[in-house]
Amino acid sequence: MADAGGNLLFYTDGLTVYNSTHAIMSNGNGLMGNGSTTQAAVIVKQPGNPNKYFVFTNDDVAGIDGLRYSEIDMSLSAGQGSVTVKNVFIVNGITEKLTSVRHCNGTDVWVMVHGNTASNFRAFQVSSAGVNTTAV
Repeated sequence: MADAGGNLLFYTDGLTVYNSTHAIMSNGNGLMGNGSTTQAAVIVKQPGNPNKYFVFTNDDVAGIDGLRYSEIDMSLSAGQGSVTVKNVFIVNGITEKLTSVRHCNGTDVWVMVHGNTASNFRAFQVSSAGVNTTAV
């Protein structure tokens, strides 16, 4: 994730979050992604909040850890950020595919996954209120 000027803020492999100095972010260990997934993580900035980000992680195909999210607050640790909430469960029984797209309202974001045993897609809305864990 970078700021509007293109400066690195942080990044993740779905297991660990690293800050802009390439050090492990405060509380950045232990995310429940999976190192073998084809798309281990997606980072979404919370609409209306310049300091808060959500890191969505997924497990390997139909793994029990499923889709989860963690929260990052970049106003902490002298601007290097800190993981403040970790591994909130959303759903399991999904494939390794994970993406995000802008909502048609121009502000919110949809985080999308694909069901493992059917052709169902699940979309979760991220808004200024946070992550809605009820799928559309």
